[in-house]
Amino acid sequence: METARKKLLFVIHTIYGGGAERQMQYLLKGIDRTKFEPHLAIFSTTGKEKSVVPPDVPVHLIATRLRPASFFLIFKLARLMKALKPEQVLSFLWSVNLITLIGARLSGVKARIVVAERTYPELSVKRYSFSRLRELLIKILYPAAGRIVAVSGAVAANLVEQFSVPEEKITIIYNGADIAAIEKRKTEAASVAPATPFLLGAGGLNATKNFPLLIRSFARVAEKRKDLSLLIIGEGDERPALESLVSSLGLQGRVILPGMIENPYPLIASAEILVVSSLFEGLPNVIIEAMVCGTPVIATKCSSGIQELIEHNETGLLVPSNEEGPLAEAIELLAGDAALREKLAKKARAAALERHELGNMIKKYEDLLQ
Repeated sequence: METARKKLLFVIHTIYGGGAERQMQYLLKGIDRTKFEPHLAIFSTTGKEKSVVPPDVPVHLIATRLRPASFFLIFKLARLMKALKPEQVLSFLWSVNLITLIGARLSGVKARIVVAERTYPELSVKRYSFSRLRELLIKILYPAAGRIVAVSGAVAANLVEQFSVPEEKITIIYNGADIAAIEKRKTEAASVAPATPFLLGAGGLNATKNFPLLIRSFARVAEKRKDLSLLIIGEGDERPALESLVSSLGLQGRVILPGMIENPYPLIASAEILVVSSLFEGLPNVIIEAMVCGTPVIATKCSSGIQELIEHNETGLLVPSNEEGPLAEAIELLAGDAALREKLAKKARAAALERHELGNMIKKYEDLLQ
């Protein structure tokens, strides 16, 4: 006798854009259809859902123009849950997690709610208004979840220490990488062709990524390395400020901000170094992708899971967070030492292939959601 498939509702703000969205895309495509019937609820649309969501997954758009949006989204999500009656719900990112946990209570549906924390919650919450209230809601609501997935040990520890989340409720599942797809797509022609050699930064142009630090650090190195350029791919509200900084430092033409790149892998693979200058992270996908591509990484030792990805001087270089001098020194050192770049890249690739295979990540979620 066949076991009935469990109706599984995925919830996220949008399914196209950043690292958390890509991980959910992987789950939507790879989760075992003999065990689960996946549905997707999103709060906003980019119009690109068909390009990343499998055709057998119903997409439920529950957007609202009313304010405060979170308040109305709670009721719309509760209504959807009541209609669908899912056995399992998996939501990504703390703001969506809070809406999901409250909406589930209002719906009256006896679904098991699994929330996934994708970034460093203490610092992420502080970026928003009413941060104290948001912190309190996490403390109250997260323990009521059936399970909490942390994307790194650092994120798990922060939930326990700062939000009093019971440690026994947390499961750590590292991000996966679609290694076969990366290997294939990195051989395609790049949509932009920077002068080589070049450094690469990647991510949303927002305060969290701390790209001003990267640009100022590059400016120090650029005085000695006239052949070196910096490419920062991504888009966001900080673009005008970053462009102004580039201009003030006289780096026009050497620092390039091409915006969003649909296929970043040719650039990741051909970059001299990937540099991650963030103030905080969860577990950056771009570092894992660079490791798979054989590109050496320099990253800040910020509040994050970065130190779970990179072992200093073995699989990459780590520098103090938000310090211009050490980052510039690391860039100058690694950019000038081909043997060190090769050593770090080789060890990093081996580590990524062992720890971040996509099928393993999907299997861990399947086991958790059974």
